[in-house]
Amino acid sequence: MVRDAEAFLGSFWAQERALVAGGLLPIPGTWWRDTINRFYRSGKSHFVVRKGRRVKASTAVAPRIAVAEMLYGEHRHIPGTPPIKYAFLSVLREEASARLSGITAILDILKVEYDEVGTTIALRNRPAEFVVITANYRASVGGTVAFAWCDEVSRWNDAK
Repeated sequence: MVRDAEAFLGSFWAQERALVAGGLLPIPGTWWRDTINRFYRSGKSHFVVRKGRRVKASTAVAPRIAVAEMLYGEHRHIPGTPPIKYAFLSVLREEASARLSGITAILDILKVEYDEVGTTIALRNRPAEFVVITANYRASVGGTVAFAWCDEVSRWNDAK
C-alpha cells in the first residue's frame, strides 16, 4: 500500500494546529516543517535526521510524528496478532521513557483514550501501543513496529 503523502501531511499539520490550540508549543522553526514535508513527499520509508542537541526533536517532534503515524499512517494490523508498536529506543530506558509524557499530552488534547502500563501506552480503541525499548539487540526483538524513534544512535553499543 502506498501512502497518500498529501492526505497524511494534511492530517499531521491539522493535528499540529490542534495541539498548539490545546496549549502545546509549536514544532520549532521552519526547518522542521520543511524537512517533515520533504520526507513524507519523498515516499521513502526511513527518515534520518542529523541534528544538534536541544532542538526539541525528541521532546516535540518525535511524539507528534509517532501519534500522527498511529492515527493517520495507514499501518494495517493483522487480526489475531499483537498490537502494532510505535517505539522509542535509547541506550537508557529513562531517556526513551521521557518521550511518553509527550505522547500522553498529545493524546489528551486529541481526546484519544489510552491506558498506561509501566512504559507502555496502549490505546483503548485500536490495536496500537507506544513502547519504550532499550537499544540492545539481545533485549529488543519481536513485535511489529510501525514507527521507531532511535535516539542518540552514536552512543549505542551492544558490546556491554
